[in-house]
Parts: sequence; structure tokens; C-alpha cells
Amino acid sequence: MVINETLVAFTFNLINISVVSRLTLISSGEVQRSVWVEDAKHWQLMVRLPKDICDSYNICGAYGSWSTVKTQRCLCLDEPKFVPRNSKGWEDADWSGGCMRRTSLDCENGPKGMRSSMP
Repeated sequence: MVINETLVAFTFNLINISVVSRLTLISSGEVQRSVWVEDAKHWQLMVRLPKDICDSYNICGAYGSWSTVKTQRCLCLDEPKFVPRNSKGWEDADWSGGCMRRTSLDCENGPKGMRSSMP
């Protein structure tokens, strides 16, 4: 894989070089791998990624993760300490706002006996 300011490239090698294969990146971010079926003269879809919502990048926002254990939905990473940033959005399955700390950190005072300063 090559990633720089002007290019993102991915290469792969086929075990059987007689297979004609293509990767297609759809505008939604979905990647499809198809192979050419010579007898039928059409492209056969072999793999579609992401396979499900769990494979989607950042679907749950900051401090959230996809759960398949209880229900198919996002959960905050540490529910006692984190809560959904937008409760109404989460009720409507819009998890993009992610989670936030229930109680904000008090970083200004720091632990007793410690002082910090910014250069």
C-alpha cells in the first residue's frame, strides 16, 4: 500500500494469473472485488467491504464502539464514565457524535504536589 499527499494505492497478487480481477471504490467508501466470468461475459462480485456496519470506520464517533453482544448498536467505551454526546441522536441510531466524559477532567489543578506548565 502506498499513501502520500497525492496518491493512495493498493496492490495485490493473484495466485492464478489467468483470473481477471478488479477492485472498485464506490463513492460511499465501499470497496468491491469482482472477477470476470468469461463464459457468462460479466463481472461476478466476490467481496464487498465493509461487510456490515461494524466494519465501517468511525461509525460510533469518539469513545464509542460497535457492539454485537447485546444489540447491534454503538455503546460508549466505559459506560459509567462516558455518555452519548447527543442522546436524541443515539436514540435515532445516529451515533456520529460519539461519547463524552460524564464528568470533565480537572487537568488545570492536576494531582496534589504536581505542577505543569506549557512552554
